[in-house]
Amino acid sequence: MERPAPLSAALEAITDEQWILVWLQLRVWIRHNYYWFYLRTHRDLDGIVSQAIIDTMSGKRRYPPIDKKTGLERKEVELFDFLSWTVRSLISAQLAAANKLSQLDDTLQVPELADSRKSYLLKQVNVENTVSYKDLIVAMRELVKDDPTLDQMVQIWAVEPELKPREMAKVLGLTMNQMRAAQRRLRRRLARLKETLK
Repeated sequence: MERPAPLSAALEAITDEQWILVWLQLRVWIRHNYYWFYLRTHRDLDGIVSQAIIDTMSGKRRYPPIDKKTGLERKEVELFDFLSWTVRSLISAQLAAANKLSQLDDTLQVPELADSRKSYLLKQVNVENTVSYKDLIVAMRELVKDDPTLDQMVQIWAVEPELKPREMAKVLGLTMNQMRAAQRRLRRRLARLKETLK
């Protein structure tokens, strides 16, 4: 078993108060960026943040990171940035493990763009001989790639189609007026996609 790297001087200089502040910032950041992961897996986001900090404090993850070309410490890397990279790495590893356990079956129910006002983005229906779910999501994301808010909405609703607009607004940090405006923009763009799928 590989021994953890010794703590760097930069890591030892971080006070308990600074750790608490970074921990709080990471908790807000992970909810803003990875709430979709919680909705999909029901994994504890705070636990992932804590694991990133523990891995860093224990030396399992080296801070500051070492530049692969020069072999020198990258002292310009902020602790928050490093920990956010660590969180991304942990989430990627968990997603890879989850995907190994259950491969998506493209022959399952295929979502269709919803006409109903009661449906927020997608409704699950049995549709034969149409695009696969993944292809549809890729097409939708391509349509909204220039609008980060719409892109996040598509990513989250793709995983959790029953999420209500008020819940989505909370996840994205939007007011309800901003959410309604984003929904109108999304509907206009999806109308174009729906025409191409006919």
